[in-house]
Amino acid sequence: MRNKVMKKLFIVGLMMLAGSAWAEWTQTTKNRDGDDIYLDYSTIKKDGDNRKVWALLNLKKTKGKIKSELMLEEYDCKNEQAQFLYISTHSAPMGKGKLIDVHEYKEPDWGQIPPNSPFKDILDIVCSK
Repeated sequence: MRNKVMKKLFIVGLMMLAGSAWAEWTQTTKNRDGDDIYLDYSTIKKDGDNRKVWALLNLKKTKGKIKSELMLEEYDCKNEQAQFLYISTHSAPMGKGKLIDVHEYKEPDWGQIPPNSPFKDILDIVCSK
């Protein structure tokens, strides 16, 4: 049991380091609330028609103590779908500050991407790589 917990903590730690410490964030789009969405283009991984990428959401208005969210997202370029694989929330902009919460999706759900949405903007970017 202890080994499983340690392994999970190690994996989450690596994901956070890969996602924020050395990331080269590029502002990509905004959501309907005016929050800035960034991508780290160097993290785009291809797997057939699918792409995984680290994204960062900087909140214009804080949600409680949350000022930013770090996300690992997967996009299905052929069927124009997306799903979240990992989300962490942070007390400072750009995925910094205190780690507030972590959610790793064990069974992610694909969702259809609406036209004229930030997800469509990201889909177009990652699928062109």
